[in-house]
Amino acid sequence: MEFKGTKGKWECIFTKSNNRAVRNRGNIIATIYRPIKYNDKQLRYEEELQVSKCNQKIISAAPELLNALQKTDNDLGILSIQVRYLEELNPRIQGLSNLIKNWKDRNKKVIKKALI
Repeated sequence: MEFKGTKGKWECIFTKSNNRAVRNRGNIIATIYRPIKYNDKQLRYEEELQVSKCNQKIISAAPELLNALQKTDNDLGILSIQVRYLEELNPRIQGLSNLIKNWKDRNKKVIKKALI
C-alpha cells in the first residue's frame, strides 16, 4: 500500500494568527489552535502550550515514521526467514520467530490504519 496523503517534507510552522501548524511546501496539513488563556490559569495554559508543541512535532514526523515502520516491517520479513532456519538448528532460540511474527502483526495494523 502507498501513502496517498500530502507528499514532501512536513515541517512545523506558526500561522498568521500565531497558531501552530504543520505544512509542506505550500499546503497546511494540520492546525493546532492555541489554548485559551484565562487569567487565573497560567500553569494550565503553559502545559497546554507544551502539549500543542508536542502534538505538532509528532504530526510533522508522521510521513517519516510511516516510512521507517514500512522499512522495518520489510526487514522483519527477511529476518523472520533466517530465524526460522536458525530455530531448527538451535532449540535455545525457539519462539523467536513467533516474537517477530507478533512484531510484524503490530506493525501491519498501524501501517494499515495510516494508509486506509
